[in-house]
Amino acid sequence: MTARARTRIGLLALGLTALAATAAVVAIANVGVYGNNFTKRADVAQVKKAGGGKRCERRWARKAKRLRAIVSRGPATCGLRPPVEGDSELPDHIVRVDGTIGMGGPKAARETAHLLVRVRAGGGANYELRVYPRGGRYELHRRPDNAQFPVNGTSDEIDRVGRRNTIRLSVTGAEVRANVNGDLLAAVTDSNPGAVSGRRIHFGIGHDLDTSRDFFATFDRFKVWVPTP
Repeated sequence: MTARARTRIGLLALGLTALAATAAVVAIANVGVYGNNFTKRADVAQVKKAGGGKRCERRWARKAKRLRAIVSRGPATCGLRPPVEGDSELPDHIVRVDGTIGMGGPKAARETAHLLVRVRAGGGANYELRVYPRGGRYELHRRPDNAQFPVNGTSDEIDRVGRRNTIRLSVTGAEVRANVNGDLLAAVTDSNPGAVSGRRIHFGIGHDLDTSRDFFATFDRFKVWVPTP
C-alpha cells in the first residue's frame, strides 16, 4: 500500500469518526419519551382517534405488523393520537412518523392524499405538516393562521405513493422545523407562538376526494422526543 493510499484511508476513517460523533451529540441532545413500532395489536390499541368521526378507522395489519389508518369516505382526515402530551403550555416536542400512502382505493384520491403530523394540538390550534407523495408537495400550517403560514413547496426527497416517507416536525419554543426523509423543508420562527397553546400530538392521513370508497395509509414507526432539560 502506498503512502498516498494510507493517507486517504486515514482521512476517510477520520471523517467517519467525526460523523459518528456528530450523530452521538444529536442523539444526546434529545430525550425519547414515547415510541411505537405497531408490531402488536396492543401497540395499535394505545393510539386513539383524534378526529374524522365515523369516516376514520384504525386497525392492526397483522401480516405486515403495522398500524393502518383508513378514511372510509372522503373528503376527510383520519387523525390519531398517541398516549403522550405536554404537561405545560407551549410544550417542546420533536415528532417522527414513518408512513406510507396505500396503493389501494380510488386512484383519483392519490392526487390530494397526504400524510400529516401535528404538534401543540388542542382547542382548534396546532402546527401541522402535510406531505403529498403525488407531486412531492408539502404544506406547513399553523392554526390560527398568521402572515408566516402556511409554507408551501416541493421536495425531490418526498417518495411516491406506495413508498415510505419519514416525516419529522419539531416545535421548540418559537422554532418550527419540518423535515421529510432527512431533507429540511421549512424552518420558521413564529412571531407569536403563544397563540398555539395545545398540548397534544396527532398523526394520520387525509384526502379531498368526494368518494365512498376506502383509502388508507400504514404507519410502522412513531417516536416523540423532548429537548434535554
